[in-house]
Amino acid sequence: MKKILLLIAVMFFITSSVIAETNTANTGERDWDTPGTWSTGSVPTSASQVVIPDGAIITVDAVATMESINVQSGGYIFINNAMTVTGASNASTVTGSMTVSATLTFTANNLTIASGGSISLDPAKQVIFSSTSSEIANSGSITCNSDSDEFSSFIYRGTAYSGSDNFT
Repeated sequence: MKKILLLIAVMFFITSSVIAETNTANTGERDWDTPGTWSTGSVPTSASQVVIPDGAIITVDAVATMESINVQSGGYIFINNAMTVTGASNASTVTGSMTVSATLTFTANNLTIASGGSISLDPAKQVIFSSTSSEIANSGSITCNSDSDEFSSFIYRGTAYSGSDNFT
């Protein structure tokens, strides 16, 4: 009987650690790596589906990994340290504003930039889609900025890009 209970406990632990959790940022100016920033009371993990809602201004100053990210209209995220979006079966969406001042990598994820959404890359920074099966739908804007000696890059190995708006 004890072995069966132990087996059930182990299976529950394994199952609960694999299931993604939604981690929504609280509104206001906040730091990514502060537990009080998040609805769950803990910093997002690689299994988290992150939501940046209207009124939230999040600064990423520590290495961050998550399953997906949804920057809603009126939400802002400033990526100042390496960030990886692992994907799995969840797509990411930007309807708000994302500023990339470090490397942002999508390893197995589709991305939608909705109307009104924007991604801006600072000079010498990059967004990388490492999966050959990722797709991008752009109805917003993607801006790769440069200066006299540095340029930003958007590296895309995916299968489909559709866009009715700006990519500059």
